[in-house]
Amino acid sequence: MLSLRLPPPHVELPDETDVIILGAGPTGLSLALDLARRGVDFLLLDRMPRHVDTSRALGVQPRTLEIFEDVGVIDEVLREGVKMKGERVFVDGSVAFDWTYDKCDSHYALPIALEQTETERILTERIVQLGYGHRIRRPVEVLAIKVGNAHHEGVEVLVQPNAVVTPSLRFPQPFLTPKTTPLTATTLSSECTTRFTDRDSRSADDSPSDPLNLSASWEREMTPSVRSHCSSESIATLMNIADERQGDGGRYGATTHREHSSAGHHSLSHHHHRPPGGGLRRVRGRYLVGCDGARSLVRKTLGIRFEGTTLPNEFIVATTKMVWGVPNDRNRFNTITANGHMLSCLALSDDRWRIIAIRRMAVTDPDIVLDNRYYKEPPSHAELQDIVSAVVPGTVLQRVYWGSVYSINSRCASTFRVGNAFIAGDAAHVHPPLGHQGMNVGISDAHNLAWKLAMVVKGNAAPALLDSYDHERRPIAESIVNYTSIGYKDLIEAKGWVTWALRNVLPLVLGSGPVNRHISGAMSQTTLRYPTDHKMIGSGHIPGAVRPGDRCPDTSLGLIPEGRRGPRTQFTRLHKLLCGPHHTLLLVLRVSLGNEGPSAPSRSWFAFLTDECTANRNHDVTQDTISDTFEDLLQVACESVGRIGIASGCPWGGCSVAVILTAGKAAIIPSSMGGGSLNSIGKHIRDRLGGMSQLEVHPSDFCVCWDLEGEVVKKLRLNLQPAWGNAGAFVMVRPDRHVSHIGYAGDHLAEREYIDHLERFYTLRP
Repeated sequence: MLSLRLPPPHVELPDETDVIILGAGPTGLSLALDLARRGVDFLLLDRMPRHVDTSRALGVQPRTLEIFEDVGVIDEVLREGVKMKGERVFVDGSVAFDWTYDKCDSHYALPIALEQTETERILTERIVQLGYGHRIRRPVEVLAIKVGNAHHEGVEVLVQPNAVVTPSLRFPQPFLTPKTTPLTATTLSSECTTRFTDRDSRSADDSPSDPLNLSASWEREMTPSVRSHCSSESIATLMNIADERQGDGGRYGATTHREHSSAGHHSLSHHHHRPPGGGLRRVRGRYLVGCDGARSLVRKTLGIRFEGTTLPNEFIVATTKMVWGVPNDRNRFNTITANGHMLSCLALSDDRWRIIAIRRMAVTDPDIVLDNRYYKEPPSHAELQDIVSAVVPGTVLQRVYWGSVYSINSRCASTFRVGNAFIAGDAAHVHPPLGHQGMNVGISDAHNLAWKLAMVVKGNAAPALLDSYDHERRPIAESIVNYTSIGYKDLIEAKGWVTWALRNVLPLVLGSGPVNRHISGAMSQTTLRYPTDHKMIGSGHIPGAVRPGDRCPDTSLGLIPEGRRGPRTQFTRLHKLLCGPHHTLLLVLRVSLGNEGPSAPSRSWFAFLTDECTANRNHDVTQDTISDTFEDLLQVACESVGRIGIASGCPWGGCSVAVILTAGKAAIIPSSMGGGSLNSIGKHIRDRLGGMSQLEVHPSDFCVCWDLEGEVVKKLRLNLQPAWGNAGAFVMVRPDRHVSHIGYAGDHLAEREYIDHLERFYTLRP
């Protein structure tokens, strides 16, 4: 195992960086890793001195596994995880339904079970391997935030490095109204001014002069665009930041324990954080991303509404050692209902189990439950024993390794961006854990945002590109919040009709092939599509084809090495070509094989692609179609690399080009064409692309592939018919593996829309 060489606590924080990330949970670490591989400077701040040793998230879905492949951690994730094949539902002691997941259309067709602690460790180790371990700083307490709206205004955070917890101070006043506030904060939009008020013991002489104006009081003047996302309460009152600090899994801010006295009254135990020997620090950045959990400091500071409901139940999650009669199949999740109670569990080893139980909440007010100071004691050994025994009588709970309690919310933020600040993961959306979605949605948030931040920070894209993050991710989050919340309250309360439905209806529903495929696909997150109502996603110019906004499907390919004689084809997958920080432009060309034999028509496409027919063109119709088609495709490629940049020259993004030759069906790769070799095609096309774009195109920027099984045209649903004038198509795949634009070669409307998109968002810096 790699030793995590993070900087010691006494090392000072940098004064500035490109991206400030709050919260080092799976979402924050995923974002940091994606930025690190693109060479973008960041600072990842977390108040905890080390990674959490408890673990809420467990299920890793196929779409997340594809992301892990992209960022280079898939091998260890698969090595440490356990493949999950399905779920069992037990009703009153017997199996009511044994559901086997339908394999989704992915190389990683099934989810895996991997504890969140392991996921965080793997991501952190990869960041260290890339040389960015020093950009993860903990423990650091964030006290206040300043956010600009204009691109050049950036962001600033006020922090206490090396924050520690001192003995608690008790406040007898009502909840959420402490008498003293060490620090207050609000946000800055394009027309609003933000100032900090520092009420600690520092004198004015101790505070460096800077735009934060630490000696001044707060002023807030929100623009209409910001005001539309803010609650009336947040607009009318100043934000209390010092007492609203907690993050992903309890990472951020002062923690207040809500205790019950014997008389039934409430008291508050407020933990103040103070650096052991230093003062406050300010860090400036270009952008801020709050990955700091459901009680997000960033979301509250920005005044973003967190709309939805809080269920009157809470989850008890624990890892235990038990002796009971539940089958310890490590490849299946279990849901057990009996005697009006429900329990979910998964075997982690022969006698080690993750259990999830539900109990009624004493407090359901969301203002309290989602406040940073709200705290619930973890379940005791005796309470867990009673819970498990009520569902599975005779169970012996031998040990509780750890346990925690958290509320069940169905909420989604009204916007994922205000000015130069963004929110992601639980800070932006929370929902019941139906379908094992939560952590996966946050990691996809990070994957969507990272490449856009990199392109803007490095000067290859306009700041308007960042608007698409909210446009794309919020509808996805809202959809997942909705479908995981429908009927969940009835399910967890295990009412009589629910028990009957689990036994009699669920097997019929999930036993249907189409229904199983739909539900399994939705759970895998491989079927999610980004909306096309904004300029980042094009229109569907090929009827029936994969739609812009869809995830690009994976296919098998034969990679034809450049310059080698003979076949020597390397077998690979399309998603392997997509791995890396770059965009990928697919140029799919339909070629003739089979009954055309070794005559001129079958060689015409080869001759043109190798420039062997320049002097003696026989004006064959097939040759003319291939010629015109490929000229159109090369022009699209030239526009792409000219605007986005070539991948080798823009390691933070850029564009690579893949020419895919297809016979429209499964076909053997021709080893030679009239004495020529397919291996000579690559260099010729690469040289032509370099000449047209006036860029140096390296072999790593370009490849030629063969559609071995006809999967490219089948899965992309490209109806390529040279006789109809549709001999080729272009497909632009973004770094997050979603299709942005698609069109037939020569379709001037599709090409114009795509080029307009390039001109609007991308501008290669000289």
